[in-house]
Order: sequence, then structure tokens, then C-alpha cells
Amino acid sequence: MKALVLILLTFSQYSIAATYLEKLCKDAIITIDGRSSQNLIKLYEGSSTFIFGKTRKNGNFITKLDNDEIKTLDQLDLKIHDLKESGDKLYALSNNSILVLDKLSLNELTIFKTSKDNISLKHQRASEIEIIQDKIFIAHGSLGLIVLNKKTGEMVDHNEYSLPHKKGHISRATGLAIWEDKILLAYDNVTYNYGSKKRAFEGLLVADLITLEKIKTTSINTRREALHEPSLDFVDGKLFSQNLHLIFEYDLNKLLKAKYFWPMKRRWFFDGHEIIGKPLLSNGKIRSCFKKYNSNLDTFSSRYFEVSL
Repeated sequence: MKALVLILLTFSQYSIAATYLEKLCKDAIITIDGRSSQNLIKLYEGSSTFIFGKTRKNGNFITKLDNDEIKTLDQLDLKIHDLKESGDKLYALSNNSILVLDKLSLNELTIFKTSKDNISLKHQRASEIEIIQDKIFIAHGSLGLIVLNKKTGEMVDHNEYSLPHKKGHISRATGLAIWEDKILLAYDNVTYNYGSKKRAFEGLLVADLITLEKIKTTSINTRREALHEPSLDFVDGKLFSQNLHLIFEYDLNKLLKAKYFWPMKRRWFFDGHEIIGKPLLSNGKIRSCFKKYNSNLDTFSSRYFEVSL
């Protein structure tokens, strides 16, 4: 069940975006009888500003903010993990499928399956996509990297990659970015051996964009840091990862030589607030819904604002 809601407004695009986001973020957290419930709100900037996620009111949704109108596709059967624009289409990634929409009207055009396998385990699900020319690149959890033909949805390549951990361990690719002629995949560990106190690989895998061959893997220093379903963004010539409410920035000049996948900067404290969902990173700023704990009332409040990276 899904519905397309069109709200006509007479404000500027900036006013629409600001007004809509402010209300959406303000209503992101509700506290009833001392228990808080939080909406999932993610932002994406293409030719328009898109918002997607899940709210108590609209279920799984995609909203487009553009010129003098707001379009919302809500009550989707699919939980949307990532969103990318290419040409006149919008590609919405779910656990094991891609919903293809007309980017102007948000009308559904088709749906692609991302894997021939049945996705029965959480660590197998797809998390992020990038679109280059006629190919869709997918970070598909423990299935590794899957590549689809953008027009037909047919699988054209698949690489699970060998990772630097003991046999039997499982890691999942959750973050994906394209850097020049390279693919960057960020991995989180799924398994941990309590006897040997060793965990599955956590870190970054670099592969060739054309051949998909692995160039190198770089682990994090697990004695000092951990990743949690890292998301990758390549913005303004810089690489960022998001881990829950933490934003890490990496030095690309050292990436291929570094012993550890180690951030040069960490951002996690924003005037006492934490990030909700997935923010927009652009022009040296973080745009997001944020939440703050109010100790006097023992409740959380939320709002939208921008802060420098």
C-alpha cells in the first residue's frame, strides 16, 4: 500500500525545505509515559532535496522538496536504506531490491531484485548504492559487492572478496563510495570469537572500478575504535563515514599507504545534540535532524539545524 501526496505551496524552495524539515525534525521524537519513540529520517541531495525513512504517521516514505511543491510517497512496503538519482530516475534501495521512480513525479516505474539469493539474514541485506554510467554498484552486506545493469536490473558482476580474518568469520559491506577510478567499501564485523577475542574484519576495502579486483584492505585498530554499520560519503574531495551519530573524516592522501583505517577528524558532539538518521554533508556543513536529552525533564527533544563540519 502506498500513496502519493502532493502539497502545493507558494513559497520559495528554501522556505519550503526549511519549513518542512523543521516540522519533520521537531516531530521526530515523541515521549509518552516516559518512553521515547524516534522516527528514522535520512536526507539526500540530488537535483532536489529528498527525505526518506520511516515515521509513525507515514510509515516508510520518500519526500521530494522542489520549487513550489512537496511530493510524498508514503506507506511503502519497502524500507528504504539509500537513495540515488541518475538521469530522470530515482533509485531507492531496500533490503534486496531497488525501486525505480520517475524523479519528477515519484511515480513507480519498475523494481529490480538486487540478488539471486534469498535474503534471510540481516547481515546479507543491501545498504548503499552508487550509480556510474550504466551500472549500479551495491554494498550488499556479507554478499559483498553486487553490480547491476542500470537499464535492465540484470546482475553483471558480483564479488564477495576475501577478507583478512579467520575462516568462519563474517563481515558485511555497509558503506560504498566511488573515488576516482576506485571503489571504497566499508565493512562492519558480524562475528566475534570470545575464546580468541578476535573479531571479523572491520575497515575499508579498496577495489578497481573497472575490474573490481581488490587493491588492498585496511583494518581499523580494534583496540581503540569500532565501526557500526558504517556509511560512506565522498563530499567536496573528502571521505566521510557515519557510525550511528558519529561523523569521521579520512585523509585520502594517506588512505592507500595507511596501516589502519584511522580518521583524521571525529565529530560527535553538536552543541549537546546527536544526529538522527542520515545527514546531508555538503559545502563544509552538516544538515540534519538532531536530538538532545533534557535532563531536567528526563526527555528528548529534536530539531533541524546546520553545523560546520
